[in-house]
Amino acid sequence: MAPAPGLLQSIWGQSHDATRRRRAPPVRCVPEASALFAILPPCENMAGAVFILANKERRAAMASDPGRRPHGHDVQGPGGYTAFVPAPLAPPIAWDAELVVALSGADRAIGRLASEGWRCPNPHLFISPFLRREAVLSSRIEGTRTTLEELLAAEAGAAVGPASGDLEEVVNYVEALEYGLGRLDTLPLSLRLIREVHERLMRGVRGDTATPGEFRCSQNWIGPAGCSLSEASYVPPPACELMACLDALERFLHDDTLPPLI
Repeated sequence: MAPAPGLLQSIWGQSHDATRRRRAPPVRCVPEASALFAILPPCENMAGAVFILANKERRAAMASDPGRRPHGHDVQGPGGYTAFVPAPLAPPIAWDAELVVALSGADRAIGRLASEGWRCPNPHLFISPFLRREAVLSSRIEGTRTTLEELLAAEAGAAVGPASGDLEEVVNYVEALEYGLGRLDTLPLSLRLIREVHERLMRGVRGDTATPGEFRCSQNWIGPAGCSLSEASYVPPPACELMACLDALERFLHDDTLPPLI
């Protein structure tokens, strides 16, 4: 249920680490991350590091395989910078024996897990610890510094020291995840649900004044602190292309012509 950092940074003009960004209307720059990967220079926002590492891996993969191309195309933005616009999902899939065997094994494993879940009187008691662990780990992408122990203590009403904005963000993450899972009973996975979850995620924390629950309407980018668009490591689709990309994503989410794991 938790969206990947890349998706969030591409969609929203600001994340819940907004106060750590260098902003210059009408565009915003996301600084790189620190401490996530030793190969990266010191910086603040870990979501930047995820993008930078992924971009380096993509370039290395294409260099080693000249026939490999990204699933999308580059466009030129005002001022000459280059942004990447992904093609609609799914990319071309090679249905070879390795993929078929992997999918079959994954399906069997999920089936066994589902059968065990039906034996639990309250499956939420089993899922809840994993959901909170996910909240702690995923929030670190945005630079938060909260442990699972601190989160559980706060939810139990115990004192965990001075009030922490990081802890509030992780608590919001848990509440947003639980809200989204519950909302699936009445609303399909959709752009509307993504907006609702994002609005919950941003309540009362950093960036809560930056149009939470709304898709961005300006260009953002990933790169070293203070870099320009032309120096960025990754530039997601321009705002004018964003809704077409999101519409394609929503259609893919409801495409029943491919196996669910694809």
